[in-house]
Amino acid sequence: MTSTIPDLLDLDLSDLSEEEWLARLDALGEEHGFFERMGREHAALFIDAGKKLLVAFETMEAARSAPSSAPLGFDHVTRNGWSLLAPVLAGGDLVPRSGGLGHLRPADR
Repeated sequence: MTSTIPDLLDLDLSDLSEEEWLARLDALGEEHGFFERMGREHAALFIDAGKKLLVAFETMEAARSAPSSAPLGFDHVTRNGWSLLAPVLAGGDLVPRSGGLGHLRPADR
């Protein structure tokens, strides 16, 4: 994991299948923090880029329909040097039905 601020402004995740999209987030997490699948439907990305933390809950559908298909907050990571925790949830609601967010934790360091 690195503490450098990643440049996410030019990252384009559009035109990727759902699995490819999740794999790209996984790679970002591996390089800059962590990424964890939470069951079959949900995931969380953490980017360690600064002392301020932005938490941006979002559905996968909303993230993938954005112009660059990136989760909310990517611009704040690069422009402001903020860290980002982005729980990405499948379906229409922003509350995981089982497991909650209680098991979110960084990978072993």
